[in-house]
Amino acid sequence: MIQVIVSVALTESALVTLLSNFFVECRNSENLLNGALSGFWKCSEAAYCLGLISDGMFDNLKLIAQIRNLFAHTTEFLDFDTHKVKSLCSKLTAYKGWILPMSGGRGIPIEIALNSKSPRQRFTSLCSALCMTLIQKAAQVERRKTIRDTWSKRNP
Repeated sequence: MIQVIVSVALTESALVTLLSNFFVECRNSENLLNGALSGFWKCSEAAYCLGLISDGMFDNLKLIAQIRNLFAHTTEFLDFDTHKVKSLCSKLTAYKGWILPMSGGRGIPIEIALNSKSPRQRFTSLCSALCMTLIQKAAQVERRKTIRDTWSKRNP
């Protein structure tokens, strides 16, 4: 359970960074990220609606949210071998060509990790790949600028 919560928290942090780097730099952006967009799912939806993530990434984020909710909102024992968790993990997909970093500077293609029979490995591998991709996108995204027009109080 802790592995799921931590993996999703790291993915959420990467989503917040992506959104923060995209938004106009102002207090309203901070208020959105700390209010209306606080939470994994709301950040996922915002990133998708702004065109910052692909359909495939969004589909995986939906599955990750469902897996997280299973672990976070149950009083029953759950692990990655529970049928419902296993079923959701089997639906996780990745882009060909993603490389997961490994110790010693090497990496393995994500397809190998996702072909694993272990639902835990599928989940953690995909969360790792999503985090890396979101952080890379955050570094590349262009921050929006405030539009200045005749309605603006301030002149450029």
